[in-house]
Amino acid sequence: MGGSASRTGLVYDTRMLEHVCETDHYEQPARITAIYQELKRRGLVKRCVRIPARLLTKRECLGVHTLDHWKRIKSIKETKQETLDSWAEKEDSLYACPETTKAALLSAGSVCELTQQVMSGKIQNGFAIVRPPGHHAEAAVPSGFCFFNNVAIAAQQARARGLERILIVDWDIHHGNGTQSMFYETSEVLYFSTHRYNHGDFYPNWKGGNSDYVGSGKGTGYNVNVAWNQDQVGDAEMLYVWKKLLIPLARSYKPELILISAGFDSCRGDPLGECDISPQCFGHLTRMLMEVGNVVVALEGGYNLESIAQAGSYCMKALVGQSLPSLRPKKIHRDAQTLVDNLMNRMRIWHSK
Repeated sequence: MGGSASRTGLVYDTRMLEHVCETDHYEQPARITAIYQELKRRGLVKRCVRIPARLLTKRECLGVHTLDHWKRIKSIKETKQETLDSWAEKEDSLYACPETTKAALLSAGSVCELTQQVMSGKIQNGFAIVRPPGHHAEAAVPSGFCFFNNVAIAAQQARARGLERILIVDWDIHHGNGTQSMFYETSEVLYFSTHRYNHGDFYPNWKGGNSDYVGSGKGTGYNVNVAWNQDQVGDAEMLYVWKKLLIPLARSYKPELILISAGFDSCRGDPLGECDISPQCFGHLTRMLMEVGNVVVALEGGYNLESIAQAGSYCMKALVGQSLPSLRPKKIHRDAQTLVDNLMNRMRIWHSK
């Protein structure tokens, strides 16, 4: 499906800039302004349908989060900064200010709204340029810069509206532990993650991101972790994963909706990811998924402003149907090829039963 310009949605709202840290922080407001300004510079914004941002509702949140979690994030707006600073120090990679509540509600609500617009047929695909990110947020625990699990909430709402085959592709360099946990026992969501694992020593530092975590019960075989144990993963490795494993698996699964947890911290030049995927490659990855089904792209991580701006613009070029520059990937790393080939063999076994 090549997206036409009039059928591509875009969500961006400056109110999400109000979630700020008093000191320098990787998850800064400029992350989303950098992407949006690059889209404007390339003339891509005017090729999109602007979808208004909106707040997450309590009902939507409770699809994947606990009531206590909802109350906890809502209470941030009424808490003094000194108390928030003390709270954040005890949490896992978080900061907060009174405006964090609104930003988090807008981030998650906007991904839900964009997803619903795609499901209704009003648009064919879209890009939610949102923050804070979401995929580390567990049912009852915010962590890793994340408060609400944006993509997981949108996926659950799609299930509530009758969809039975949803593909979540998470290419953030960090494993989406929250998203995996929420759908680990169902076949109605196929979670596919490519991430640095480094034998469990890369954030979020948990064994659940390893490649042998494949789902349980009815979800067995519907959780796929491409867990890299080396840095400098580049275009060759990602294209090999897409062509040999993800796209054949996706065609077999026949998703009714594809949600991309688009973390650009796997892009070349990122200070946390330390990998070598070119910005252009993300456009090609997006386009290959568009050939399988309707796509919603939701921003997750990415901390080099130039890298995420470029990567985001190539994703949007794919969504609106513009041509992409060709890639010249280096030779694939042998360990990466072995990892993917082993996963391919496992998938044949799981899905032949």
